[in-house]
Amino acid sequence: MSSVIKIEECGYQQSGATLAILGFDPSAPPAAFLPHGTDHSSYLLCKSIEGSGEFDSIDYFEDDTPPGLDNTIYQEYFSPRPVYTLFKSINHYEAIYLPKSILRWSVYGLRSQRDLTPIICEVGTTHHPNLWRNLLYAGLSGTIRSTDGFIFKSERTRLIFKSIWMDCAERFNQWPEFPYNTVIPNAVDADSNRRDIILRNQIRTELFINDNDLLFLAFSRLAPVSKLDFSTLIRIWKKIVNTHKNAFLVISGALISSPDYTQYPDILREIARDAGVAQNVIVLPNPYERWRDAKNALMSAADVFIHTTRGVEETSPNVILEAMCHELPIIASNWSGIDSMVIPSENGWLIDTWATSLGDSTRGEFLSRSHQSLSMDIEASVGIDATQIENAVNECMDDSKRRSAGENSFQKASSIFQPDRIALQRIRFIKEVSSSAKLTETALYATPPPIIDLNHVAIGLSKYQIQDDTKLIFHEESDDMPSLPSILRNPLGRLFLQELKKRKQTTFDSICISLYEDYDYQESRDIIGKIVITAYSHGLLLIK
Repeated sequence: MSSVIKIEECGYQQSGATLAILGFDPSAPPAAFLPHGTDHSSYLLCKSIEGSGEFDSIDYFEDDTPPGLDNTIYQEYFSPRPVYTLFKSINHYEAIYLPKSILRWSVYGLRSQRDLTPIICEVGTTHHPNLWRNLLYAGLSGTIRSTDGFIFKSERTRLIFKSIWMDCAERFNQWPEFPYNTVIPNAVDADSNRRDIILRNQIRTELFINDNDLLFLAFSRLAPVSKLDFSTLIRIWKKIVNTHKNAFLVISGALISSPDYTQYPDILREIARDAGVAQNVIVLPNPYERWRDAKNALMSAADVFIHTTRGVEETSPNVILEAMCHELPIIASNWSGIDSMVIPSENGWLIDTWATSLGDSTRGEFLSRSHQSLSMDIEASVGIDATQIENAVNECMDDSKRRSAGENSFQKASSIFQPDRIALQRIRFIKEVSSSAKLTETALYATPPPIIDLNHVAIGLSKYQIQDDTKLIFHEESDDMPSLPSILRNPLGRLFLQELKKRKQTTFDSICISLYEDYDYQESRDIIGKIVITAYSHGLLLIK
């Protein structure tokens, strides 16, 4: 069943479908409210999907409050329905689309065996403990299916994910086949990320950068576990400044306070002083406290963008696309999906990366350690070619090469990664997966037993358990039972009371069978069990 769907080969259906989207609402505020780069891209794509006209309607359902987004802001600007209401009418939808970065096992677990609608999930993070935890739960519980879909944002992420999937298939019985999948990168809005000449002059003046100086910008979280190895970059800068006194490195980004890395900027400044480049290295923590539109301001002021990342969560870094929109040449590590954005000799320089195997004590620790600690260990196994960084910076000093690369960056970002174009690729994939899933026999969706069967809890704590031969006896003294709102609200509850009053005495299995003609076998037994318990609490007799 597993297949890689190439977008250009997809069949394309006419409009007329209804799509459900979890977690985002394009009627929400500008993307600036969203805290992470990949969320910016998801916002743009959801907006483009809505505006495409390829779906008759789109319904929005809440997943959870986006990380880092104040709940009051979320409630004010986002108005989706609770996710559990989606699964009451799931087969009404062509597909369920999850635009967020990390697999949501809880969403997969809400649907029943009879639900044919596929869930199509963006995998915008290469490594995160929650990603692997959710994958493990979804696979073992059988709630993820080979007829679902994955949208990976880089080919390397897809291959990593598939390797881990195959490892699980070898270890666990009934592990599903690899779902339909494709690779589609992030998108960027070139119009809202253009270079601003007024801002450029203002920021360079504030930072005491002259017209003849070259500003190299590294914009990422400020922490030892950040994507970039800032300390190594500063040490490389010593060699750069020996040749080019007008080369300035600006390191900026959000300061991580949990765990507490608030002293990290001072550590970087001390490294710069020790290397003798304190005058050419500027460390700016929390730039949004200084400038309202800090990223746009600093990218407008910059001449070159540096993203020599080894971040284990990277897929298709939005920050590179944003820098390309600002007409910046890119110096970036050959890592994850960056090679689809940066083409050597065209719009930048790719720096080689090498990795070594992790020790046995680290390779299986995704649940036993903090994300930050484990990421540091993984990233410590990766090396980036310092000589190539130095050579790339030296080449950027050539005005003609630098300007040509910057122009090519803008052309590439504003055409290939344009939101409507990238959204159309996703729409085609969603429709292709949906068509295939609806042709699948429902019998293929038999769900394995749960990983942790919570049936053991209440049944284990109680003295008795309702069995097929448990006798149910209705007696007239229990006058309030027939009028219980909690039973009468449920159509099945009303039928149950009618049948019970008629029979006076029956068994649990017998009354379930009599009602199966009107309700689905899979669901009615559990519902009737709860009705019996409610009635028992109001006078119904149960006899073992």
